[in-house]
Parts: sequence; structure tokens; C-alpha cells
Amino acid sequence: MLAVRAGLAENVETMASNNEFLPAWARWRPNELLIAVHAQPGAKRSAVLGEHGGRLKVAVHAPPAEGKANAELLRLLGEVLRVRRDALRIVAGESSRQKSVAVMAERAEVAGLIHALAPSQWPQ
Repeated sequence: MLAVRAGLAENVETMASNNEFLPAWARWRPNELLIAVHAQPGAKRSAVLGEHGGRLKVAVHAPPAEGKANAELLRLLGEVLRVRRDALRIVAGESSRQKSVAVMAERAEVAGLIHALAPSQWPQ
């Protein structure tokens, strides 16, 4: 059983380091997963909605003013991914709906992160 788990972990690491196996909205860089986000501020509720034009569409309840929508986006992603807020940062698109969010992570964590955001896009 341990050998199977070790093989699975090695396979996940290979898949993560080879970006062609990730969804269109996800990219692996050393020690971080980049997520291409299409934010929808001012929504009725905050939620991850799925893929939209090669990005992960995320509805954000907060308005797009004074950084409130960005703060809510990072709060929601932290909750969904079960990571601390300081493990997340917006690396591009601070004032745009099209954003890139970096999640500090190890390669072995990538499958769980992708599955948390879009269960149908990563094998269990």
C-alpha cells in the first residue's frame, strides 16, 4: 500500500511540474500554483463558479472599490483551498477582473488544490 501511495505522489508531482496536465486556468511555478481568475465583483454571493474563457470564474459579493473585492476574493480562495490568507497573493490584475493569484504550495499539494476548486478537472 505504501508503494502505491509513493507512486501516486510521484505521479502527481510529475503532472504538476508538467503544466499540460493542469486545467487551462492553472500553472505551476516552483513553490506556487498560479490561478488565472475571472472575478465577478458585486455578485449576490461569493462562490467559485467554474471555468470561463480559460480562467476560473469567481463571483465575489464585495464591490470593486477600495480593494474590497480583492480582499474577498483572497478570503474565499483561502477558505475553499483551506490555506492561510498569507499563502495567497494577487500577482497581476489588481484593478482588473482578469487576475492571477499565486498560492504558495508544494508540488504534492497541487492535486488537492485543483480538486478543491474544480473537482471534475482532476482525477481522484
